[in-house]
Amino acid sequence: AIQLDRTRDKAHGDWATNLALASAKAAGRKPREMAELLVAALPEADRSAAGVSQIEIAGPGFINFFLSADSRFAALQQILADATAFSSPDIGLGEKVLLEYVSANPTGPMHVGHGRGAAYGSALASLLKATGHQVHCEYYINDAGRQADILAVSVWLRYLEVLGESVRIPSRAYPADYISDCARALAERDGRRHFHAYSDVMAGVLPDGEGDGDEAKAAREAHLDSLIERVRSLLGDDYRVVLDFGLGTQLAAIQATLQAFNVSFDQWFSERSLAESGAIEHAIERLRLRGHV
Repeated sequence: AIQLDRTRDKAHGDWATNLALASAKAAGRKPREMAELLVAALPEADRSAAGVSQIEIAGPGFINFFLSADSRFAALQQILADATAFSSPDIGLGEKVLLEYVSANPTGPMHVGHGRGAAYGSALASLLKATGHQVHCEYYINDAGRQADILAVSVWLRYLEVLGESVRIPSRAYPADYISDCARALAERDGRRHFHAYSDVMAGVLPDGEGDGDEAKAAREAHLDSLIERVRSLLGDDYRVVLDFGLGTQLAAIQATLQAFNVSFDQWFSERSLAESGAIEHAIERLRLRGHV
């Protein structure tokens, strides 16, 4: 492979290339002869423009380049002449970029992995903005689907516990302390509005799985799905109230954490709003009409 590398020993110049050795066989020349031909073919104007003060042929045919003293400070002269153009080159030319990052599920506090994504995404947004791009930063809120239902059920069971019921938390639910804190806040706000006896809640719910086998894992998932459907049925319209309270509480905590981390977004986009607006069905229908589905 043809290489152009910085030299380890400045006695051999600043840069060195093996171009003559790599191309000698194809040209039917000896490597040193090839090096001499290549050096002789370099126009003097190009050497000066590149800041090359001297060229030497070394060893079996390496070509060494020595840079002039002025060329070493050319970049500094460019910075001093126009610091803004150097630090913020307009290479984006106004191109629009939708940058979505972090987007942690609003089902619990953020952890250090989210912090990595936040730092990376925020730095990338700053870099794109500084180089002439129109950047729109978005946090995609995963507030629809099964993980949101699991949060709602987890909060509601702890809510029953706050109101004096003895409950068993499913093995696949969210068991952490922040769920209990959320449940206490819900009880303080709504009192016993969402109360049902735990014995009524569990009526007809599939049993939870125990053990590590595949059947036990499947049983745990089936138990949780069965419980979600039961809670939906019992609460009716209030299920959405409990769900929104849990999601809102966790999202507020996420937003506070990101604000403390100096990370901001232009838009917080709700997955649920996308589903409820009919946009997904509309997009699929457009694809179907064009023969892509």
